[in-house]
Order: sequence, then structure tokens, then C-alpha cells
Amino acid sequence: MLNYIQILLLLGIISLLIPKRGIRVRNRNEQSIIVDSCGLIDGRIVDIISSGFLQGKIIIPEYILQELQLLADGHDPHKRECARRGLDVAKKLIEMKHAMVLNIKTKNSTTDNMLIESCLKVHAMLYTTDYNLNKIAALHQIRVLNIHELVGSLRSVVLPGEIYIVKVIMKGKERGQGLAYFEDGTMIVLENGAKYVGRKVEVTITRSLQSEAGKMLFATVNNMSREV
Repeated sequence: MLNYIQILLLLGIISLLIPKRGIRVRNRNEQSIIVDSCGLIDGRIVDIISSGFLQGKIIIPEYILQELQLLADGHDPHKRECARRGLDVAKKLIEMKHAMVLNIKTKNSTTDNMLIESCLKVHAMLYTTDYNLNKIAALHQIRVLNIHELVGSLRSVVLPGEIYIVKVIMKGKERGQGLAYFEDGTMIVLENGAKYVGRKVEVTITRSLQSEAGKMLFATVNNMSREV
């Protein structure tokens, strides 16, 4: 019975043999994009490509599929689930005629170094959600496409003093704190908001904190706040 890698390789070969229905021939100004395992597991690359915002020839190195296959056959249930998702995303990209599997020969042994070498070898950009790999690639002057940075840049600008209606989801780490979230995933820490868990309240933004993990907002519940 064919395993994931064999199926994906077969799909990749078929896409190469049928150029008119596969990846269209692009001009030399359009660059290739290598996707790592984190980018495949994340899965949002499918929607980004479908929307037309990501242009270029998507390359899935064979060693990335082998890495995912190894994890999918492993004993860690969480890693198995993530790896299988990554393989499913790779399969979908190939079936959509947006990606191809490529056997890129490298001299390095670690996956991160293999990805760096591959990008330099085929003059490709790197699509990843791995923060450390992002930094290493930048040092090698490789252009990195990081979905987390894209999402962060698309978030609305929220200023101190602005008033919002939010739903308190849970208690925070500190005593009395409540946590709420905007639709884009931005977390709001509410002072003395724990007692409002499960309710929608009116809050005033007091300050914001930008970290590597994203933006965090702090707010106070208005005195006249009532359940909405």
C-alpha cells in the first residue's frame, strides 16, 4: 500500500508530466518558494495561494516530506497529528497544481541547514512559521515569507483611550485579571475583569505591549459597564 511520500511523489511527477494543467510556465522575474514542515503544518498557505496573494512556484523538498512521514509514524500523538496535517496540506497543494515535490541534493544534515542550502541553491524564498529559522535565513540574505508577520501587520491599530465591547473568556494569570480577544486573535488583559467571565463588557484600552509573540493589549472595565 502506498505511503504518504509515495503518493505525494506520484502527484508531483504527474504535475510535471502534464505542464498545461500543472504549474504554469512563469517568467524569470518570478521566484520559487520553498515551504518547510512548519509552513505545511500551519496550513494557511492553502488559503493564501487560493486568494492569489502569493505568487511563485511552490517547491516542497523531498526531505521535508520524509521528515513529516517520520513524525507521522512516531509515538508522540501530538507530533503524529501535526505531521499528518502537514502531509495532507502538501497533498492538497499538489492536487491544486500549485506545488511540486523536488529532490534537492544538499551537503548538510540538519533540516534547517538543508533548507538554507536549498534556498541558496535554487535561488528561492523561504515560507516558514519558525521564528529561529526566520532569523537564520535572514542572516544568509534569504527572503522569508512568515505568515505570523503578515497577520501582525494586518491587525488593526488600537490606541489608548479607545473603547470597545469585548467578551471576557477566562481568568488571567494574575489575581483578578480577565482575558478577552479581538477577532484577529489579539489578547486583551482586563484589570479586575475576572468577575466578568462569560459576559460582554465595555472596556477602555490603557496601553499595548508588542512582543515577538504578537501584540498584547491592557484595558480596564468601565465603571458603568453592563452585560451586553
